[in-house]
Amino acid sequence: MFDLSNNTIGIIGTAIAVGLMMIDVPIGLSFFLGGVAGLAMLIGPAKAVTIMGSIPYDTFHRYTLMALPAFLLMGEICTFGNMSQSLFDCARKWVGHVRGGLAMASVVGCAAFGSVAGGSMSTAAALAPICMPEMKRYGVSDRLAAGTVASAGTLGALIPPSGIYIWIGVLADLDIGKLFIASLIPGALLTLMMMAQIWLQVRLKPDLAPRLPLVSWKDRFKSLPGVVPLSALLIFVLGGLFLGIFTPTEAGSAGVFGALVLTVV
Repeated sequence: MFDLSNNTIGIIGTAIAVGLMMIDVPIGLSFFLGGVAGLAMLIGPAKAVTIMGSIPYDTFHRYTLMALPAFLLMGEICTFGNMSQSLFDCARKWVGHVRGGLAMASVVGCAAFGSVAGGSMSTAAALAPICMPEMKRYGVSDRLAAGTVASAGTLGALIPPSGIYIWIGVLADLDIGKLFIASLIPGALLTLMMMAQIWLQVRLKPDLAPRLPLVSWKDRFKSLPGVVPLSALLIFVLGGLFLGIFTPTEAGSAGVFGALVLTVV
């Protein structure tokens, strides 16, 4: 054991991790080795090896983590059932006539689909093949289209049920349901801020996105049934979670079952 202060050991461990990343060692491995080195200086190499062997098991064997693959599977099933396509079509008909409306519709679609996808990667992967060709077909600039999908896809990590909140809840021993509830307002605000940013950007540079023809109110309302399945699934999963009917793990399993039923129907 080294006779160093905790702050000094922390700085050395961080420096080791950063140095490893600078020589192209993968980020996860760099932090792991930096943590092992810091722990070895703090309690000794033998105890550090023992602890580092037990911590991964203690973390990953927790039953609550079963919610993570369940929510990701729910998002994949919804993608297979073309629910993301229905979301985007509905959003396009309601806000597409506004300049930059297609980009705004992509943000809305990502936010809505992120509420069942469980992560940013799955949200972006599901919406990009739908939003990008549509925006390109209607003359939206490639920069605006790609930037919108890439940034709005991150909403999947903020809007519940998010895999990040499950990890935080498990690692910090926090109530995952309360974390989901706490993220609702920030997620909604960030969605509105992204839409406002697009509106301002196309106002300053109108050539970024043309204005689409106005869709009749009849066609707008006809598009609403397409979002009913996903909305019902969201209410079923999050409503049961917030009301205390489901635990987070049970909510994930119930969401997979609900997504299967809706996709079959």
